[in-house]
Order: sequence, then C-alpha cells, then structure tokens
Amino acid sequence: MDTQRLLAGLDRMWFSRAGRGVRSAAAEAFGLAAPVWCLGCRAQEHRPGEELCADCTADFRAMTARPFRAEGHAEALPVTGIQSPPAAGDGLMVLPAYAAGFYSTLVSELVIRFKDDERIRLRPLLAAALSRSLAAAAEDLLPPVGAVDSGALLIWPPASLRSRIRRGRCPVTELVTACQLPAGCTPTTGLVRPSGSVITAVTGDAQKTRSKRRRRQAGSQFILTPGAAERLSGADVLLIDDVLTTGATLAALYGVLTAAGARVHAAAVLAATPPAGW
Repeated sequence: MDTQRLLAGLDRMWFSRAGRGVRSAAAEAFGLAAPVWCLGCRAQEHRPGEELCADCTADFRAMTARPFRAEGHAEALPVTGIQSPPAAGDGLMVLPAYAAGFYSTLVSELVIRFKDDERIRLRPLLAAALSRSLAAAAEDLLPPVGAVDSGALLIWPPASLRSRIRRGRCPVTELVTACQLPAGCTPTTGLVRPSGSVITAVTGDAQKTRSKRRRRQAGSQFILTPGAAERLSGADVLLIDDVLTTGATLAALYGVLTAAGARVHAAAVLAATPPAGW
C-alpha cells in the first residue's frame, strides 16, 4: 500500500504544473550543452530553446497561411440546413469548417509532437495558425462587430478523463489560450463535459491510424453542466478543435449545444485530414 501511495504521488508530481516546468527547464539547459535537432528536417539547429530551424518555421507558416473550407471531406459533420438554390448535389448544407492547413507532412508532425511529446515551445507557432482559421470563420459567418447580435462563444471538446490522465494537460485549451482571438469572441469552458460513455470503445489505436469508420464509432458523447443551458440559449457559437478528421467529435458537440438553443455557426480547426488522393 505504501508503495502504491508513493507511485501515485510521483505520478501526480510528474504531471503537475511544477513538474512540467522542471522538465521544460531541464530540456532548455540540455539544449545549451548539446546539439538541438530540428523537429521538421532533423538537421542540426543551433538556436537553443527553439524546436524548428528557420526554413521549417517558414515552411509551416506557408502551409497554414491561407485558411480554407474543409467540411467537404468530413462526412460525419452535421447537416445544418438546406441551400437555396442548391449549390451542389442534393442541396444539403453541412456545418462549415475552416482549417489553416492539411494534417500531413510537417503540419501533422508538429501537432503530434505538441500534443503527445510535450513540445510546448511549438505552442506560439501552432496557435498563430489556429488564429488565422478562427479569424476566417468569424469574418465569414458571424454578425459584424457592433451589430446587435455580435460576439460569440468559443467552445471546444472537453478532454476526456483518459486523455487528461495520459497527457496531464489539455493541448487544445493551451492553443486557444495562446490565440489572437477575433473581436467579440469569448473562450468558454465549463459548459459541456464528457458523459463518460462512447458509441463504441476503441482502445490501443492512435487517431491517425484508425479507419474512418472506427473514428466515427469512437466519437465522444457530451452533456451540459448544471446551469449551462441558460447561457447557451440564443448564443452564437464557434466550435474549435485541433484536427478535423471525420467530424464526429464536432458533430457530437454541435448536437448538445444546439439542443440547448445555441446557434452554432461554424468550426475552426488547426488542420484537416487531406482528401483521398491529395
């Protein structure tokens, strides 16, 4: 029992804010004494305290410089209405989703390193890309600043207990906190939480290696926290996430928010999975 308490205490210390600070300081000190390798090209990088060389930094910024509409290949995103006249196909309109870049090559590498390897010094670079996606969504779909109904809540999927235990942090929250937000947009937490259930339990797979069907099945379900319905009723909302694959997680979040009376206009993500054959 004493051994279990000791291990539990060490685990809490490792994932605490203080523990992350110590690890970050140790990494920087090591970088001063040893060569630092660029995460992108793996070439030796001589600037301590940075994760990318100048060329890879410029490449990433170019890859995420022009946000684009990405909902066309996320088949699980919810249908929000009917286009009149129909723009294409049967005229169904799915939730607009804006992405800063494609989840491939350098972009996917940096997102994975930030989320799973605690490369927190990538946060400003990734947050700047997400800021561009958010700005595009707000400019195109929200009421203009100064209008009676201007302003929106920014809501993102709450991390599951399993994710919080595994990572000891919430990467999407860290990115939003570092973003340059559109005028009138307010980051909002505590309105939605995981229900504790999933459609189908999927274990042992990283999101990147799952099939589309299995990602849809693994979409988390969400419920409102007490008192959240009053704040959501009639509110304009933009959804945020780091990566858009099928859109199942955003669809689940959209469902619980619109059921409470929120007007969900669009989603903004850092990166979207590229279409087949891209």
